[in-house]
Amino acid sequence: MLLISAGCFLLFGNRFSTLSAQIDFSHTSIPIADEPATVYARKRRRGKKKQESQDVPEVAADYSRFSSNNQRDESIDQQQQKCREHASRLGHTIIPANEFEDRAVSGTKLERVGLNEMLEAAKQGRFNVLYLYSLSRLARESVITLPILKKLVYVYGVRCICVTEGIDTDTTGWEVIAAIFALIHEQFIKDLSAAVIRGQEGALLSGYSVGDWCFGYGSEPVSGSEQNRAGRNSKPRKIYVINQEHAEWVSQIFTWYVDEGVSISQ
Repeated sequence: MLLISAGCFLLFGNRFSTLSAQIDFSHTSIPIADEPATVYARKRRRGKKKQESQDVPEVAADYSRFSSNNQRDESIDQQQQKCREHASRLGHTIIPANEFEDRAVSGTKLERVGLNEMLEAAKQGRFNVLYLYSLSRLARESVITLPILKKLVYVYGVRCICVTEGIDTDTTGWEVIAAIFALIHEQFIKDLSAAVIRGQEGALLSGYSVGDWCFGYGSEPVSGSEQNRAGRNSKPRKIYVINQEHAEWVSQIFTWYVDEGVSISQ
């Protein structure tokens, strides 16, 4: 049995050597092992545009987004500033007309005004390098992030650079890195959502208000409760209270419906 196995390995080795000797790697697109994997060592795949990067002037743009009204507008300015700084280090200049943004829009939504404007500009060829402060600014769902990213790169011929993750679509293997980070960003928003629900449930069980209330009720802050909350601008918790102006109407409606049998249409 040992002799048979050794013979098989020997036969396979000879066959592989023969095939390897017959292949002329100088005429293939397979990268040579000792070729440096830098942004200038490899041609970008540009979909229908087959030109090399040095044949096309590089025009840069950026896209920024924040997802909640609770976040500050300065978040957009900070993202854009970081993108401009990174672009400057790579020899690019981003003009205001090529800065796209979405304010207070969730990254789980596909339809966004700023995103659509950016994609249309890319389609028209107004820019061919796109800076993102983070891949999560593009989207928070991997099924949205990756198709958009690949459309930008392979259909519109746009080089995409993510500042915080170090993703550059001019480098080999960027698809793997982008896929990993897209999943990480997606999981983050799911974990955050679960944490918010747990917090609201705990607050409700403790007798605090967690949002809207029924007709006849309102809410009022609990003095000193903000000291037990995390965050720089912590607000006091609120409790449900009866709205005295509406209380009489609640009692009257109850009497009409229960005691007198008056229907809603009446």
